[in-house]
Amino acid sequence: MPSYTDSCRVGMLLLRFMIAFLRYIYVIIMAHWVTKIATHHTEWVKIVNSFGEDFYAEDIVQEVYIRIMSYCSEEQLIVNGEVNKAYMYFVLRNTFLIMHRGY
Repeated sequence: MPSYTDSCRVGMLLLRFMIAFLRYIYVIIMAHWVTKIATHHTEWVKIVNSFGEDFYAEDIVQEVYIRIMSYCSEEQLIVNGEVNKAYMYFVLRNTFLIMHRGY
């Protein structure tokens, strides 16, 4: 007959599995709208270049992808099925300014 500690271990393993599974599903759902934004990657790099940054433009755009995945929602970035380019412009500009100032 299984002991109480055995059932607790099984419960904890099941809980860990469920958490990992939910994180995986979250990444898949998030990846859908982030890839829609990433289709305009060259346009984002050109925008950062227009700020006067040539060398680190790709790095800034990559940093923006990380920031939007962490702090933004799909509703802010995708409007009527299209990328909100004005919002992306401001995120790119603010990230450029933060990185340029050295914060």
